[in-house]
Amino acid sequence: QETGRGILNAVIDEAGLRESDLLAFQIAIERGRPGSVMCAYNKVNGDWSCENDFLLNDVLKGDWGYSGFVMSDWGGVHSTAKAANNGLDQQSGQELDSQIWFGAPLVAALAAGEVQQARLDDMVRRILVGMIESGAINNPVPATAQTIDYASHAEVAQRAIEQGAVLLKNEGDILPAAKTARRIVLVGGHADVGVLSGGGSSQVRSVGGAPVEIPLTSGAAASFARTTWHASSPLRAIQAIAPDAEVTYVSGDDAAAAAAAVRGADLAVVFATQWTTEAQDVENVSLPDGQDALISAVAAANGKTVVVLETGGPVLMPWLGSVPAVLQAWYPGQRGGEAIARILFGDVNPSGRCSR
Repeated sequence: QETGRGILNAVIDEAGLRESDLLAFQIAIERGRPGSVMCAYNKVNGDWSCENDFLLNDVLKGDWGYSGFVMSDWGGVHSTAKAANNGLDQQSGQELDSQIWFGAPLVAALAAGEVQQARLDDMVRRILVGMIESGAINNPVPATAQTIDYASHAEVAQRAIEQGAVLLKNEGDILPAAKTARRIVLVGGHADVGVLSGGGSSQVRSVGGAPVEIPLTSGAAASFARTTWHASSPLRAIQAIAPDAEVTYVSGDDAAAAAAAVRGADLAVVFATQWTTEAQDVENVSLPDGQDALISAVAAANGKTVVVLETGGPVLMPWLGSVPAVLQAWYPGQRGGEAIARILFGDVNPSGRCSR
């Protein structure tokens, strides 16, 4: 849950917590050995995550033997002594907190005996351990710009979506598509120029820039996020992988026009999108902007319709019975167009699976 994350109190029993959310973090920490762990915004069983003795001291540092440091999320600190004593080692993003809790108030708490010197020493030690073990101290930020192997990084991004995409339906083995197809029509989702990027504080404009970027006019994410596409065009990627075919694109803004465009094509591919972001939840799990009606219209006009979903989670599919194939591509990243083309034409197997 993102909406209301600054006021939410998640109430869950210990067994349920250790068998679900905590288990995922435990595995990640044991295998990844991160130098730091960030505490969240919400409360858990009545205490803010960044001053939660059970989560930070008992579980993380106690049961799991974590030796690195706990840093706060931006705006996630609510106290000095309680936060320090209950496991927070570093106040981060203080510009979004209501005040600087670990500055003068921490000095005063030490003087008053509310926080012991041993705890301050532990905070410093944990920060140093995290910085040293992660290599941050021995490998400081370069003073000059370094050459970046963008191509290798893009290949990693492409492999991630090829391994993570889920083929939800493939009735009649319509996929993989035949490279001998003579006419292929792509519909919607700005598939002529790129693939959708999810929003949030980690959102980036990847190499190639943002061919589509739509500012938000309202909501909690409006101050830092935009609806953005990566410059990885499924249209161009499919044209490259099926060079003998006539591959065209229509926007899908007009469902009737899209239906007319796909009529008689060897393959129709509808790119359906739902943008989600940090800080605010979508209001429902339906595709927005009339896309369900668009898909239904295209499917009625062409029985060889494939739907590619670019979403951050599950969506309702009222048209599922009328299309033979559905590919869940999530937010496919900076080489998403190329990955989707390779999956559709059988160069690579979509290796993702749905959890049950």
